[in-house]
Amino acid sequence: MTCKIFPLIISILLFSSCSFNKEEGVDNCIEESSLKVIDSLANIGTLKSFLYGKKSGRKAYSPLLNSLENIGFDKAISCVPDTLKYFIAEAYFLRGDSLFENNHIKKSNEDFKKALEMLTLEPFSKTLILSDSLPQEKIVELKENKQLKKIDDSFVRVSYPKQKLKLYEAYIHNYLGITYEDLFNLELAENHAETAISILNPMVGNDLELKAMLAQFIGNKAVIKQTILQYDESIRLHNESLDLKKTILDSIPQLYDLYPEVIHSYIGLSQAYLKKYHQEGTKKTEDIDLKKAEDYGIEAIKQFELMKMLKRNNKEEKADVLIASYQVYRNMSEVYITKSNNELALENINKAILTSKESDGIVFEDKDFLTVQKAHIYSKMSKTTKAIQLIEPIISEIEEGIKNKNGIGKNDNIIQSIDIASDIWWKHFQKYSDDVALEKSLALSKLNIEYLEFLKQVLSEQEIQIIIENFKFLYEKTIKQLIVLGENKIPIIYPDPIQWNTFKIANKTKNYLFKKELNKKRVREKIVTSLKLNDILDTIDQKRDLLYAKKASLMGMKKDTSQAKNIINIEVTISKIQRDIDSLSNMLFESDPELFQLLNSVAPSSIDSIQSNLDDSTAIIDYYLFSKNTTFAFVITQSSIQIYQLDGFKKWQQDLTTYRNALTIDPNKGSIKIDSFKTSSNRLYKMLVKDILGRLPVSVNKLHIIPDKEIWLVKFETLLRKKSDSKDYDNLPYLMWDYAVSYNYTTDIYTDKLQHSSSQLSFGGFACQYKGEASSVRVCSEADLPNSRKEISELSNINEWKSLQIDTIATKNSFQNNYQKFDILHLSMHGCIESNPLETHLKFGDNDTLTIADIYGLKFKNTKMAVLSACNTNSVDVERGKGVFSIAQAFAYRGCNSLIACNWEAQDLKGKDIMVSIYNGLKSGLRKDVAIQNAYKHYLNRPKHKITHDYRHPYYWAYFEVIGDYSPIF
Repeated sequence: MTCKIFPLIISILLFSSCSFNKEEGVDNCIEESSLKVIDSLANIGTLKSFLYGKKSGRKAYSPLLNSLENIGFDKAISCVPDTLKYFIAEAYFLRGDSLFENNHIKKSNEDFKKALEMLTLEPFSKTLILSDSLPQEKIVELKENKQLKKIDDSFVRVSYPKQKLKLYEAYIHNYLGITYEDLFNLELAENHAETAISILNPMVGNDLELKAMLAQFIGNKAVIKQTILQYDESIRLHNESLDLKKTILDSIPQLYDLYPEVIHSYIGLSQAYLKKYHQEGTKKTEDIDLKKAEDYGIEAIKQFELMKMLKRNNKEEKADVLIASYQVYRNMSEVYITKSNNELALENINKAILTSKESDGIVFEDKDFLTVQKAHIYSKMSKTTKAIQLIEPIISEIEEGIKNKNGIGKNDNIIQSIDIASDIWWKHFQKYSDDVALEKSLALSKLNIEYLEFLKQVLSEQEIQIIIENFKFLYEKTIKQLIVLGENKIPIIYPDPIQWNTFKIANKTKNYLFKKELNKKRVREKIVTSLKLNDILDTIDQKRDLLYAKKASLMGMKKDTSQAKNIINIEVTISKIQRDIDSLSNMLFESDPELFQLLNSVAPSSIDSIQSNLDDSTAIIDYYLFSKNTTFAFVITQSSIQIYQLDGFKKWQQDLTTYRNALTIDPNKGSIKIDSFKTSSNRLYKMLVKDILGRLPVSVNKLHIIPDKEIWLVKFETLLRKKSDSKDYDNLPYLMWDYAVSYNYTTDIYTDKLQHSSSQLSFGGFACQYKGEASSVRVCSEADLPNSRKEISELSNINEWKSLQIDTIATKNSFQNNYQKFDILHLSMHGCIESNPLETHLKFGDNDTLTIADIYGLKFKNTKMAVLSACNTNSVDVERGKGVFSIAQAFAYRGCNSLIACNWEAQDLKGKDIMVSIYNGLKSGLRKDVAIQNAYKHYLNRPKHKITHDYRHPYYWAYFEVIGDYSPIF
């Protein structure tokens, strides 16, 4: 959809000619003869560019660029006269434009960057006035040397005031936005697109040509926003671009050059609404989005018909018609496939295929995908045999390419083609109960996942993120197929390698999102305080970007035997870059191994490692909320792996909202009744847990839960196993009566780090004095918490500690200076959630704060357990998924293997009593999850006169949870 508008108009606006002389006072840092050569070559290139168009200018500028590259770009910047620098910028731009047209995106991007750097140098960028006629002797000289076929003797140089230079600068920024989008450096793509618009916007006024340029720039930004899945913003920008184009057409209705651009806008809007439709949303919203996708697609066809009526016959405009024809019908086929209108989808596909056959030398790179979609439609029409015949040759070629890693780069159509082929075989299986078809469908799903895993090695991190977001349904589909295969072939409980591989992939996907957040520059700079380490990380990023670019270019060359020498050179370069990255990574690892582990993807543990750490009483339940409609649970015991497909989040969303409100709002202040809590809690139990527990071995009475996204809002201990008529919160059939529960962020953390019991432990307790009046809740405020100080005082007497420190007036400095001395850290204070997750913090008595960013700068390698007895220390930010920036998770990922934290507001007095009970359980040798389970039971079993009805509500006692290592601490 990225396009270029009015190339001839832009050429006339930007590429004019003049002569120049070496300025007085220029540092003589290159030979005079070299400068004269550059001067002459620039003159010739500029004249040809102006007189004969960009193509001639490109050829004429080639010797100039060769001369410059012999001197060196940096030297050219510092040594050539200011008046010459514009022409060097033009030379780089024209070559970059040519490279872009030939799909050499990386090289074109480099030339555009050089053009911009040369153009924006001071004092050159302040003003450049070039006037007077071209000297007659120069014209005679060029004619005599036959360096130009013809020269218009009346040719006069055009002045270049600052405004035209800024116009050129905007144009280059626009191209940089386009190339960075193609290279998937989307942050820079956005920056350059926005800069192009901001430079051009003040110049536009009523100038129709500049309005056309601005419309193009805005349209390109809309494409970038769509690439990063910001569909609403993309739609807004496409509409803004379209409005400008309509304004121009209102003034000049017959302006042929603008019609392709108007068509692109309508197709862009159709595609944005179509992709938005595929995102999760309410049924009503989805229907509206799909209707708009269709309406804009129909409007694109209308504009196409108007364009054809203008009856232009030159070769370039015939090509415009063919390209527009292909795009409008290609787009409508996608719309009608989504609407399940098979007849109209097939009609539009056939029109697009017919256009591609009349291509007249135009390359339609995705025309094979039209055949794939045609096969998909035949499959939907129950013509599976015909569908298989159409798609098999294409899939065989794709399989060969993936197998040999030749000529296979990042291509969404490859992913979708394999997926459609898998669907066709799946339908064949459903129709004929053919197990061979089922296995073929599963094999293709596995091939797609293999392809995605391969792409992760050669693409940028941001591109991988988009791929995972766009194609996460592949993992979901593969798991569904495994379940059916298991039910058809063998019992559902089986340690199958395929099953385990699928689990590993799903686990890596969940982990990736967290690693991606931490590696964002704005986040990383906050959590990595060492300038040296930040420099190393920045250099690694730059090297990786270069590595991805080299690997991407290599993938497209391997089938071309004429490229053998270039392939060898690129492979040597790749090896060198990889050695540099490895060397820098080793430096990082040696400086801070925990930081290295934190910022790099965690490879999933082996099944043997996970299962060897489980006893026969414990089961891991790892949830994956793939979409609003599908949730899976991987259940691992000492001897088995099970996969369960559960009701999707859409079905239990309302129950979750009701349940969470009933659980976390003070019942003395809220209005939610016990019946609402009981109903929603029991429904969630049935949806998330019931079937799983029914198939677990009878010896299992402990659950290690790994939630995902909204499932983090479920406090599993409080789920009700059956309906109850009781009006008393202490008599309800909570899950915790039968099962001890612990939690974790992924199976890759702690599963091989379970600790052995120890009685000789050091204890560091930190509490604070606050200035306000006493409060009963440890929620963020200035209120004092007297029971937090009593809590750590009582805990100090529970055990004969190897060493002991009680700090009841703790400050941030005292904590940071002493935290590494203790096996057990206990922090009892206020916890505060902020809108910026990195600023969420623990509040000390001097009003200083320990933010999540601060915590990532600490190292807890000596800490066996941290107890965060403060409000919301494991409250999650569901919008980001799985609580990436909770306080507890920061402790966990910086080396603290075992935590006890709070899921919502902690009570000051009751929290103290429960915490003392937990420690007593730990002192007796209980596992941490069992110690919390017993503390909850003890709280609810207290005599009625010691705990009133209202305070038996789970809000007052169920907020503590074990995260990570649940083994005994004593």
